[in-house]
Amino acid sequence: MKEKLDIIKYTEWSSLNEFQIPNVRLDEFLYNIKIAGPKYVKILIQYYKSYAQYIDLFDKKKHQYSVNDITGDILGNERVKFKVIIFDKDDIDNIRNNFVTFSLSEFYSELPESLNIFGIDLKPKSFLDKDLVKYTFEQTITFDTSLNIVTQLSDMTYEGEHQGYYIWSDKSKQQKPVQTNQI
Repeated sequence: MKEKLDIIKYTEWSSLNEFQIPNVRLDEFLYNIKIAGPKYVKILIQYYKSYAQYIDLFDKKKHQYSVNDITGDILGNERVKFKVIIFDKDDIDNIRNNFVTFSLSEFYSELPESLNIFGIDLKPKSFLDKDLVKYTFEQTITFDTSLNIVTQLSDMTYEGEHQGYYIWSDKSKQQKPVQTNQI
């Protein structure tokens, strides 16, 4: 049995509130994604106002990086590391296409092999317009929906778009709460 997860709304479409995603892993949708290269590091350096030595690539297929947070580290101690995922527009489009393919597979696996209507056996797959079904999924699973899918499956916070690259991090989970001294 698949667990369903609600997805946060990114566009004005009210149907996104109803969009549910099965309990799967993000890496199941990362095939046909190019390997992360030096351009991704340059974007992260700009975005986080950091230096190359503070950004480590730890999974080039999944585009996962580890970033040392130097913004609050004036003395150079107790640095906070957080994980980052970064994709460009083509990567998100590939993730979207992979999710459309996955959705189509789920759709066809849920269809009954045959229906008996008044003694007439019908096979639903034989009279469905496969192109129209695919078109419907492509229209429902938009670019913004794909960003939302990455957010849900990575369990990270969507930071936003920077120069055509889309960035997620778990920075908010890594931040330590500030303690106040009570007198």
